[in-house]
Amino acid sequence: MDWETLYCPNVKCQYYGKPFGRQEFLNLFCASNPHLVVCAICDESGFITKSETNVVRSEIDHYLPKAVYPHLAVHPYNLIPVFHFCNAVEKGSTEPLKSAKGPRRELQTILLPYRAESRLSKQLYLRINLQSHPFEGAKIVSFGSQDSQLANQLQEPIEVLAEVYNLPRRWNNRVDTIGEQLFRRLRDFWIVFEAPELKDLLVNELDKIPEQAIDRWFNFFIGNLDEKKMGKDPYAFAMVWWIITILQSHHQMLPLLIKNIQSPGNPIEQTPTQFIDRGKELRQVLADRSNTKS
Repeated sequence: MDWETLYCPNVKCQYYGKPFGRQEFLNLFCASNPHLVVCAICDESGFITKSETNVVRSEIDHYLPKAVYPHLAVHPYNLIPVFHFCNAVEKGSTEPLKSAKGPRRELQTILLPYRAESRLSKQLYLRINLQSHPFEGAKIVSFGSQDSQLANQLQEPIEVLAEVYNLPRRWNNRVDTIGEQLFRRLRDFWIVFEAPELKDLLVNELDKIPEQAIDRWFNFFIGNLDEKKMGKDPYAFAMVWWIITILQSHHQMLPLLIKNIQSPGNPIEQTPTQFIDRGKELRQVLADRSNTKS
């Protein structure tokens, strides 16, 4: 099978007696990843478009460039449906096996995207530097290994993400968007909280034992975001580690944050612009409070 068949809708090859081309590949990919909505590389934007007649279109990246590895041009593990910006702008013809720091990498060290053994979202954490309050001045720094024993093993995949896709550095251009989205998720989660008895308990406890109550609620929020939103919500990975950073380093701001989340308002009656304005208002309050203390 020549790689051109994946780009020519009128050219078909036979795979186990059945036509198999670009459309069939994308159909199978979508069927195998039903919960994946955003690009699995950048976690930012949608990567597929589907017509009314169920024709699927997506950018397909040759993870190992076909110009260098023509024999892998149609290997299924080398074909990665991704967001256009990841493929055409960030990666281009960059070769993952070619290291900017030293000798060529070995295939088994870089972890192929979409392989089950990769699961980098379960193995990495995100380093985020915060200033004196949860949202203003945040800077996304780098990935790190959640398991210190795997640190050396994950070093190459982390370097590949940085060199090939400019991650996580490129998220710094979107920190305002990520911060606003995180606040809206917190606000929505409070309003439609799935455990009303715990919500009532938190309201009653807030002034008495805020640290215990707030920790419990935010940990529940993290679990919900991690389990239900990974692969669906843009920047879910960054939002999870942003909240964890706040819990670990800026605990003194959490009572004010949750009081703003609790403020009256029906989300059904509010527009997205109003939610964004509310988020900006909270950030300004936090900034003013921080400046007063300093």
